[in-house]
Amino acid sequence: MTFLSPNKFHQGIYLFIFLFFAIPPAVYSQTSLNLLNLAKNYEEDGLYEKAVPIYEELYKKDPTNIVVLDRLKNVYRVLSKHDSLLQVITNQLQKDSVNIALLCELADALYKSKNIPIAQSIVQKIVALDPGSESTYRLVITVLMGNRRFDEVEQTYRTARKNLANDKLFILELASLLVYKNDYYLAAKEFLRYYNLNPGSQDYVKTQILQFPNNSKDNQSIIKAVRENLESNKEDYALNKFLIDVLIKNQNYESAFEQSKLLDTKRGKNGAEILRFANMMFDNRQFGISQEAYAYFLTLYPNAPQAEMGIAKCFESMGSTDILISAQSDTASFKQKIKENISTDRAIQAYQTLIAKYPNSEWSAEAYFHIGEIKLRKFFDVQEAFVNFSKAVDSKNPFRIESMFRLGECYLTEGRLDKSLTQYTMINAETRDAATCDRALFLEAEIYFFMEQFDSCFSRMKSLSRSQNGLYVNDALSYMLLIQENLKEIHLLTMYAKADLYFVQKKYSEALALLSEIIHVSPNAAIVDDALLKTAGIYSMSGRYAEAISVYRNIVDNLKNSTLADLALKKIGETFEEKLETPAEAIKAYRELLSRYPNSIYVNQVRKRMRELEQTAKKSS
Repeated sequence: MTFLSPNKFHQGIYLFIFLFFAIPPAVYSQTSLNLLNLAKNYEEDGLYEKAVPIYEELYKKDPTNIVVLDRLKNVYRVLSKHDSLLQVITNQLQKDSVNIALLCELADALYKSKNIPIAQSIVQKIVALDPGSESTYRLVITVLMGNRRFDEVEQTYRTARKNLANDKLFILELASLLVYKNDYYLAAKEFLRYYNLNPGSQDYVKTQILQFPNNSKDNQSIIKAVRENLESNKEDYALNKFLIDVLIKNQNYESAFEQSKLLDTKRGKNGAEILRFANMMFDNRQFGISQEAYAYFLTLYPNAPQAEMGIAKCFESMGSTDILISAQSDTASFKQKIKENISTDRAIQAYQTLIAKYPNSEWSAEAYFHIGEIKLRKFFDVQEAFVNFSKAVDSKNPFRIESMFRLGECYLTEGRLDKSLTQYTMINAETRDAATCDRALFLEAEIYFFMEQFDSCFSRMKSLSRSQNGLYVNDALSYMLLIQENLKEIHLLTMYAKADLYFVQKKYSEALALLSEIIHVSPNAAIVDDALLKTAGIYSMSGRYAEAISVYRNIVDNLKNSTLADLALKKIGETFEEKLETPAEAIKAYRELLSRYPNSIYVNQVRKRMRELEQTAKKSS
């Protein structure tokens, strides 16, 4: 919920008052009507100083004309002529001293003129005139809000509840005000009061409270408010879940886990809440507490493959639950390596246990797939990876297609390009999913590029460039442009294709040798910027970040006609941001891209990253 600006509040109350008191204007002479229209025109054009004397003259002639009165008071407010405005309102009140709407105008004018004590006494008078009317309090609150008297607004809300004997009044209004005042404990209490009265509002209330600032102090205030509300609503399922969400927001994972156990007990101890919590923690990359929750679930249900799989995936993901063992080397990187290796071994053991326990099932297929991933990604053991992916492909299961993709990758890594090509062709024949077909076709086209069959590659990339899914359009167009630009220098394109294959096979030294030959033998060739970009990519993957940035910068500064300069600048920014963790330099590179290449396809992505980095820097300063 958002507040109206003070000007909007003023406009609202004055429009109300005008409509409330409006009476037909007195019959004017033609001269007076002309003057009135002239003053209106001045006012509408923002020429208030010229409108004032005309309205004042018309007011003297007929102080009862509500149109003139309203216009005159409006220009006084705009020009901050508080004394003149007070005089006009006082004259009106002489004829109707208990008119609440006029008294509200008076209080507003007094606040504006800094006569705070008198304004407060007028507010008290207004409330005393009609303390049993909700509309009276709303009028007063409008005046107070317009003058940013937030403490008085809060007090008026509470006075209204007391005088009207109704503590359900102004709940959301007061909650929003308290948020504005940064009193998140009382704000949470009000939102929770609204939830208690309106159980169907749980999503709304949850959204409002979870939008509060994410810092320890305010999160603790929210937790306190939710716990207090639970004292009188202990069996409320949504409220218990909400407490878990707030605890997680505060990174109080152990307490959230205990609350999940408590909630699971309340709901019959069927384990659903424990599994929900474990999955949520895994998705949040909190693998230690996730593994703990899965393990607890297994104490309730010993034969639960989903929990056993969860534990294995936790071990695979980062090893956050491992106990660090001693090593001769005391460097942090070496210790981390030991930690990851322990985790990986435990993950493989857990997956193998699943395979033995649930043979010929989807669980065993998933376990084979994950072992294959570990062997291929972490150990680069292509043969072992191939064995495990092959077993995951053996039967119809959710991991069959993905395992077929991995087999194609294994064949490619071994240099068996024909086998890899066959694998992707088989996928296209087996699935009807458009995105999967496009992926297989793209990889198939890349194989033809590596095989130096550029016409076959081009035709497939051309088909992908027209795909409605659009997932591979940019990549396909890049390949098409690369082939078109370099067909006249086919020997260089052939060298680049071989270097690209070496790159995919992680034979980086061989790839760098070929790329270097292209760059130095034919420095003016169209393919040089592609070769430089690939070289920088290899440097970056090898941890040689300064060299990578230097090569990217060479593309930007020295290859004036390069179509890859914007991408090179984006890569410079990403290297500074993600690898070197120097956000100021990253912002500088991103800003240069936006300035030099305003029509780049990367503009939106870069602008978003730059904004996020600037916001992070602002918060930490």
